[in-house]
Amino acid sequence: MLVGSHAKTRKERKAAVAAVPVIGNIQAAAGGSRSRAHAGRFGMLWLTALAFALGKQAQAADPDVTFLDDGNITYKDLEHGSFELITKDVIPRHIIVDDPGQTITLRTQGSSVSVSQSTNSAARMAELQAAQQEALATHEKGLGSTGSSTPPALDPLPVQPINFIQTDDSAPVQDATALPTVIQASVQEMIVGQIPPPPPVPPTLNVVTGPTEIDTSVFDLFTATSGTFTASSPNSPTLTFGINGGTAGSTVIDGVTYDVSKTGPYGTLFVDSTTGDYTFVPDNDAINALTAPTTTDFMITVSDGTLSARQPFTIAIDGVNDHAIISGATDGTAIEAGVVASTTFDALSASGARSASGTLTSADVDDAPNTFTAVDTPATSAGGFGAFTMTEDGVWTYTVDDSNSAVQALNIGDTLTDSFTVTTIDGTAQVVTLIIKGSNDAAVISGVTTGSVTEDGGAKCEPPTATGTLTATDVDNAPGFAAVKCPTASDGGHGTFTMTADGVWTYALDDSNCEVQALNVGDKLIDTFKVTSLDGTVQLVEVTIEGTNDAAIICGTKEGSVLEAGGVANSISCKPTASGTLTDTDVDNAPNTFTAIDTPKASAGGYGTFTMTEDGVWTYTLDNTNCEVQALNACDTLTDCFTVTTIDGTPQEVKITINGANDAAIICGDTTGSVTEAGACTYGTPIAKGTLTDTDVDNTPNTFTAVCSPKASDGGYGCFTMTADGVWIYKLDNSNCDVQALNDCDTLTDTFTVTTIDGTAQVVTITINGADDTFHFKDKMSGVSASDVIAPAEDNPAPISSTANAAGISGMPAISEAIELSAFAWIQPHAPQDLIV
Repeated sequence: MLVGSHAKTRKERKAAVAAVPVIGNIQAAAGGSRSRAHAGRFGMLWLTALAFALGKQAQAADPDVTFLDDGNITYKDLEHGSFELITKDVIPRHIIVDDPGQTITLRTQGSSVSVSQSTNSAARMAELQAAQQEALATHEKGLGSTGSSTPPALDPLPVQPINFIQTDDSAPVQDATALPTVIQASVQEMIVGQIPPPPPVPPTLNVVTGPTEIDTSVFDLFTATSGTFTASSPNSPTLTFGINGGTAGSTVIDGVTYDVSKTGPYGTLFVDSTTGDYTFVPDNDAINALTAPTTTDFMITVSDGTLSARQPFTIAIDGVNDHAIISGATDGTAIEAGVVASTTFDALSASGARSASGTLTSADVDDAPNTFTAVDTPATSAGGFGAFTMTEDGVWTYTVDDSNSAVQALNIGDTLTDSFTVTTIDGTAQVVTLIIKGSNDAAVISGVTTGSVTEDGGAKCEPPTATGTLTATDVDNAPGFAAVKCPTASDGGHGTFTMTADGVWTYALDDSNCEVQALNVGDKLIDTFKVTSLDGTVQLVEVTIEGTNDAAIICGTKEGSVLEAGGVANSISCKPTASGTLTDTDVDNAPNTFTAIDTPKASAGGYGTFTMTEDGVWTYTLDNTNCEVQALNACDTLTDCFTVTTIDGTPQEVKITINGANDAAIICGDTTGSVTEAGACTYGTPIAKGTLTDTDVDNTPNTFTAVCSPKASDGGYGCFTMTADGVWIYKLDNSNCDVQALNDCDTLTDTFTVTTIDGTAQVVTITINGADDTFHFKDKMSGVSASDVIAPAEDNPAPISSTANAAGISGMPAISEAIELSAFAWIQPHAPQDLIV
């Protein structure tokens, strides 16, 4: 379609354009050319626009809409190449234009416009053709003064193209007679040439709302989302879907084949170009790397073969910060600083690794790996038992707070658990756990650490002593000391010491020591010994030894030891004697000269005896019968001593240690008894009784093996019983021939053995005294009644033998009535056996 002024010549057309009032009428048309024809165009020329002017602003036609508006008239495409003009009067008028050879005339009357239609004559159509040829010639020369593609008179007018494509399926007119490019029209008329078909309608694309990918604080695995894009087109039922910038290629996902794909920053979109089916496959790494929400778009296209449409397919991603994955050293061990005692006094050494260190690593999808929040200034741990630091690259260090009371209270084998928390650069926390192992802390010892003794020249039985009390406080042990019960040599060897568990020490000077004895008035020796608290903390005790004036200086063997006999009845061999040699130096007497003791002399303790030769050889003999000696058990000791003197009277004490042995029991009490046989005129004393006692270091005292049933004695002259508490009873067997054979003043000895509960035996000795077993007539009797007197056969009495009495059987003797007696009388004043004749 061409519009313009109706003028005869080029000058007239230009003048007409210049004279056009600005009333909004159709003013001009513009043309454009290409080097070759395109489908739907008329030869090398196509019509580009209807230009409207209203005031100083020219409004160009929009190629994507179907009608134009200049303020007075509306242009609207219709089907089959026709169009409609609509006036903007109070009552609009509609003019349908369907003849390409018509001229449309518009007349203005005030504020209204009148429109008339007339058919072009052959001459007018020729003129239009010439104008087209002229326009083509001008366009072919290009831009410039002689070849402007827009007539000079139209230079101020902006132009925009109108798509002038055939709307039906007929082939475009390629060889139609060319129309003039520009025809300047008068104010009163519009010339209509070739009416273009209405522009085609592009497809309608329906893009669904994209999925929302939700990221969490952990590493997520996202699933693919599938759907279908739909579209419609009035131009063709066959549509082709695509992705702007996509790549062709076959991909099968879950059995569906897609032939177009495009990878975006957060995943790949696959589209089936035929059906519109799509699948979005998220990129797990990329989405997890997000720290904030975002969106991503894919431009979806659809084409019907002629036109296309596009819409964005938006995918929402709810990105959040993902926690880092932390690995490495998440625990450690530190040891409390303490002290340990060694064999030398001055060796107290710190022990324990007071700090622990480790390295953590981190993997983070949305932050740099192995990057932590630094803690440069030591920070207190959760338990408060230490402090920690942290470097940016993950190296942590923990240091025990040895001033903490709970830490100090730890002993060897004790533990405490502490922890602290570090974070990666994104705030992911990691707890590091520490085990604090205890060590021994030295006790604090106070009290008496010095003492003094004065040598006494060996004149006393007991050595000079010094004593003191120490106290110990310990954060990880009970207060107290390691007891030293047995006297232990001091460091200098000048004495011995003991120590109680509650801290009382005692130092005993060894006056037999030559260095001690060599001290004179004003001389001193320093001796030391070490004691330890329960945890091994060592304390040195220093003792000053003061000298005295000694008459003679005695050296040599000033002590010895013996061993008591042990076992049952001292059956285990012993060492009952000890011997040694003393020497002396004296400024006013011959050396090595002592006062001799030839006869054994009781020791000071009374546990033995000793002798001494002039040249200094002493001998001590243990008294194994001594109850205190016998009471010693294994590891028990007694101390005995005796004093010898040099020729000038200087005394020297010799100390004897009596070592105990295991004695079964020590039995005391009644170990003897006596009985008397029954005689002719007496009953005798057939029973003896006694009580034994025992002391036993390893059994209950006064406990014996009971003999409940009478048991024959060793000699067989009787029997005995024994109670558990030590009461024995012996009963004489008067029927025993040896017993009956005893006469007055005759004796027999019998024994029996009893034992304590541990088997210690005791022999009890019984003395059996004899008695007269014969009857005698002492007087003749007269004046006895016949019933009481048997006339004697002779005047002299004769012994009457009683078989019953001879047999030792109690009862009256049997006298035969056939015996003639001169006189006989009997009385029984005491007992049946007391027969007086």
